[in-house]
Amino acid sequence: MVNDPNKMTGSVFGCFFIITRKSYEKLGTHKEIKGEVLEDIVLGEKIKKAKIALRMVHGEYHLKQALSGSFRTAWQRLSRSNNVFPIQMENVKYSRIVSSLSVFLSLMFPFALLPVLIGISQIENLSDVAINSLLILFVIDLVVIMLVSILYVIQSKFGLFQSPLYALVSCLGAMVIAVGLMYAFLVEKEKIKWRGREYAVNRKNFR
Repeated sequence: MVNDPNKMTGSVFGCFFIITRKSYEKLGTHKEIKGEVLEDIVLGEKIKKAKIALRMVHGEYHLKQALSGSFRTAWQRLSRSNNVFPIQMENVKYSRIVSSLSVFLSLMFPFALLPVLIGISQIENLSDVAINSLLILFVIDLVVIMLVSILYVIQSKFGLFQSPLYALVSCLGAMVIAVGLMYAFLVEKEKIKWRGREYAVNRKNFR
């Protein structure tokens, strides 16, 4: 969608993008987006809106980036990426709650449901209907987990060019991402700290 000139979806990678000086100045440079939490995505959107040609290409075998900093820096990097779930409501308080629930249901629900079903099945004197219902839910949940794992294998191998073995710990990765994003939605609330700066969270840049 980024490469399609007929779509308004725009994004650039902050650490790897090339732009002509003429186009950069036409967009107002970074002065126009200095208050944005995810300025590279906003810059990509402005490029599309300005009808400037934008092309995203694969560079996995040509460029490398070292993720510098401590765990705290990595956590801040994750928590500022809350635009992964761009849910907006008039009530900002409930918008954060709905966004957090969406993160949990999208990333963790199939994995979290499995031990719950196993625990319920240990309850004595369950009716035949309850046992059959639990069995059906258990099978469905296993199928969903299997499908999710297959998708992670495909993504690791063909999308990220990494070992498919990473899919074996996908539930741990999902948990870290879910907790990080929920932290951003529920705890940081009005401001996000990133590399010594504080960004105000509002309807403009809480994307």
